[in-house]
Amino acid sequence: MRSGGATRGRGPVSIARVVSELTIRRGLGRVGTVEQFRRTWEQLVGVELASQCRVASLSRGVLEVVVSSSVVLQELAFRKGELLQAMQSRVPGKAIRDIRFRIGTLD
Repeated sequence: MRSGGATRGRGPVSIARVVSELTIRRGLGRVGTVEQFRRTWEQLVGVELASQCRVASLSRGVLEVVVSSSVVLQELAFRKGELLQAMQSRVPGKAIRDIRFRIGTLD
């Protein structure tokens, strides 16, 4: 048993750090990340294509993009490598390893 009240050799931790870590663990920080990806996505694909798709979520490094039709899905799938590389370079520090497209409604 250790003395001094510190667990695992650590001293007191600031409340800001605890809240920050809890926010990350619970996924609450992703809202800002998804918004950042949405803005970057719109810049990458252009106005016309951006009106036919949207970034839906980011989960476990996979960016999910909802598209309006199979034609849009095929266009984006063709450009997937280029888009993934551009997203990774424009939003550094965010762990995006893949992009998945699915047909759905755009809200």
